Amino acid sequence: MASKRDQFLTACRNAKLDTVRWGLGAGGQNPGTRDDDGHTAIMLAVLGNKHKAVQMLLDNCRRSRMKEPMDFVDGQGDEKTALMMAAERGYAESCEELLYAGANYKMKCAKGHTAADYARKGGFDALARRIDRGGDSSEEEEEEEEEMEDEEGFEG
Repeated sequence: MASKRDQFLTACRNAKLDTVRWGLGAGGQNPGTRDDDGHTAIMLAVLGNKHKAVQMLLDNCRRSRMKEPMDFVDGQGDEKTALMMAAERGYAESCEELLYAGANYKMKCAKGHTAADYARKGGFDALARRIDRGGDSSEEEEEEEEEMEDEEGFEG
């Protein structure tokens, strides 16, 4: 039979929210619980693009005032955070949740790359700009200002 840890991590990977909730409560698990490969529960939910599970795990971090797990690095030697993993794949919702929860968007992996660098490398430029701003959503206003300047520039 699978251990409580394994059941919890599988639930995070598959967004089985009732089991995730149980694991965080009665099961004695936390968002920083790691699998045998060194991935945390948060990372597993991010890698599976399981936004609701990511949200639940980060809510648990906020409630327990435990910010560290969202910035834990993987056990693969790359030292990537969950935010870097989400950014690399273009998972904007997970990036938003991580930024909102206070993930460190300025952290660098073992190769010296930030989450925004990973987003840019994957071709997710808008996401990269948003990460560079720490999740601040002022980009829409900037684009409107640029459009107005462009229109003014064509007069005459």
